Amino acid sequence: MSGLVLVQNDGQTELHRRVGRFSIEREEATSERHLAQAIQRHQEQMISGLGRMGYQFSDRHGFELRGPLPHVVLNSDSTPDNAHVDRPDPRDLEAMLRWERAERARIARRVDQNRQADLVDYELVATFWKQLPKSFQAIVKNARTEYIPDNLTHLIRSSRVA
Repeated sequence: MSGLVLVQNDGQTELHRRVGRFSIEREEATSERHLAQAIQRHQEQMISGLGRMGYQFSDRHGFELRGPLPHVVLNSDSTPDNAHVDRPDPRDLEAMLRWERAERARIARRVDQNRQADLVDYELVATFWKQLPKSFQAIVKNARTEYIPDNLTHLIRSSRVA
C-alpha cells in the first residue's frame, strides 16, 4: 500500500533579533527624562514599523539599550565616483560586488568632530516573532519505505501519537 500525504506548516514562527538606531542631541541624552521619552518614542516606532512587515513584538525578552554611540551620517550623494579607474568589468560578478561594497563604504562617512559633538546615537535591540510562510511538503509512504523530509519528522511523530 502506498500513498501521498501533504503536510502544511500552519503555526510555525521564528524569533528574530532586530536593531534600531536613533540619534538625539547630546544635551537631551544627559537628561534622564528626555532620554526616556526618546527611547519610548523610538520603541513605539520600531514596534509599529516592524509590525507592518509582519513581525510581532515579544514582551518576554524586552528591549536592550546600547549607547551612547558615535553619531554616523550617511552622505546624501550616493552617485559613484566616475573617475574611479579601478572599476571592474561588469561581467566579473564577484569583483563587481566587492567594488560596489567598497563604493557604499566610501559613501558612508563619519561626521567630523565638530558635528559629532551635537548628536549621539543609541541602539534599541528587541526580539520579534515572525510567521513562517505556509508551505506544503509531500510525503510518500510505501509499504517498504517511507520518505519523510528531515524538517517534518517532528510533525509526523506528533501526529502518530495523537
